[in-house]
Amino acid sequence: MISDRLASSGRRCSSALTGRWVTSRQPVSLEFSQNFMAMMLLARPCDPQRPAVINWQFPPCYHGGDFNRSPSGVTDMCGRISLFTELGDLASQFRFSPGLIEEAYGPSWNIAPTAPVLAVMAANGEHRAGMMRWGFTYSARRSGGGSSRPLFNARSETLTELPAFRAAFVGRRCLVPVNGFYEWWKESGTRTPLWVHRADERPFALAGIYNAGPDESAACVITCAPNSLMQPIHHRIPVVLADDEYDAWLAPETKPETLHDLLPPREWPDLAARPVSSAVNRAGADGPQLIAPTVVASPRFL
Repeated sequence: MISDRLASSGRRCSSALTGRWVTSRQPVSLEFSQNFMAMMLLARPCDPQRPAVINWQFPPCYHGGDFNRSPSGVTDMCGRISLFTELGDLASQFRFSPGLIEEAYGPSWNIAPTAPVLAVMAANGEHRAGMMRWGFTYSARRSGGGSSRPLFNARSETLTELPAFRAAFVGRRCLVPVNGFYEWWKESGTRTPLWVHRADERPFALAGIYNAGPDESAACVITCAPNSLMQPIHHRIPVVLADDEYDAWLAPETKPETLHDLLPPREWPDLAARPVSSAVNRAGADGPQLIAPTVVASPRFL
């Protein structure tokens, strides 16, 4: 394996899964080897003058997992959301029948990629809801197999250009209801989780697309450039839709120019960001305590 040769030569490489350094003194697992091979296919060396340290910069067309990092090292994604409103209230707000998903839906304050998310679609002129896996599947086909990675975000600027998203944008659009989403604010080497939410904590909708499979359907959240709220925090923001834009986004007959008008960044005066517990960093953590306000040194987002 490539990673075995790097390790045996004493060179260091960074795991796309964990961000930890792997050296010749550490075992290289099969899972790491497979993911490193997929990474090699997608990446290019960003510092060819220093071959002893393998440092990779990923092309902007790839939006999945830890594979997609900006040159500054900040993940280019919305990778954690929360939805804890009662299903009946969601059904009233987003106009769908809750009967088909009553057993599948459960409140969560910490939904990570590959977990089920609630998605609202249009079917026969009505809204229909379903639980979907968060993240399309990417396969490194050029290697004859390789690792599958969840594509849980899609850039609004390239929706019509990339094969992974083009067909879904044309004919399979959805709403992803959330009570809020998380981003991590970095200052002086410290990363503080922030929960972005409505002032009244009511649900709102993120623009999404979906793939319908025979065994499992998958949803993907669309992102755009940040607005003034997000600019100090992160260089992307999920596309938020207003209540009166739901039907236009879901309707199959909506013209492409109308859809594109919904995607640029906009100001949302009723959205706010507040520091919350670092416990949310662990994907398995859940519960309302995760969004309890915390005190940080800077009052910027309080």
